Amino acid sequence: MFEHILIPTDGSSVANKAVKAGIELAKALGARVTAYYAVEALQLMYVEGYAFDQKMIDGLERRAREARQKRVDVIRPDEAWMLQIGRNLLDAANGSLDSKRYLILYRDTKYSERFRGLVKESGIEVTRLPPRRPNLNAYAERFVRSIKQECLNRIIFVGQASLRRAIAQYMGHYHEERNHQCLDNRLIRAEPLIAANDALIHCRLRLGGMLNYYYRQAA
Repeated sequence: MFEHILIPTDGSSVANKAVKAGIELAKALGARVTAYYAVEALQLMYVEGYAFDQKMIDGLERRAREARQKRVDVIRPDEAWMLQIGRNLLDAANGSLDSKRYLILYRDTKYSERFRGLVKESGIEVTRLPPRRPNLNAYAERFVRSIKQECLNRIIFVGQASLRRAIAQYMGHYHEERNHQCLDNRLIRAEPLIAANDALIHCRLRLGGMLNYYYRQAA
């Protein structure tokens, strides 16, 4: 996505946070970072017969030397670097992948066979996304928004069993009863029904009436 990230900084705490975030982003994307230190311009007004303060000039030169020394280059991560990142992620004490069951990866070359093997050895199932599927994130994010707004955010769960039951009920509603705009308001898995326009209308309730599906009874 990004091959080269340019980050200006003036040495302030806010700017340093931006530099740190940029470097982390570059590591994740395999991009190169160039950080430039911005020095505030010093306004010198010439007055006849006045000698500039040498301390002022020395300070400006010192800041210029510091700016030249604060250029940062991040090299693209190689396999050895990625393997170390994998070991950090799998660390039993502080690793973010510890006790996880699945890891979903892009087909980026930095997720090499050795990297995937390292993750699999820890008992985590590695799933690689299909190639050339730029819209996968959009569909996944839209589904997460739907299930949260229509189901999860409206229920107080008392345990894992109740959560699994709610998700199973929503998945049935999502695939068989919910209209989808991207399908011209059709169902994903529609059952073939032949019913008269004046047939009795029925309502199928899920999760105590939170999810409703209205249909005409087939003849």
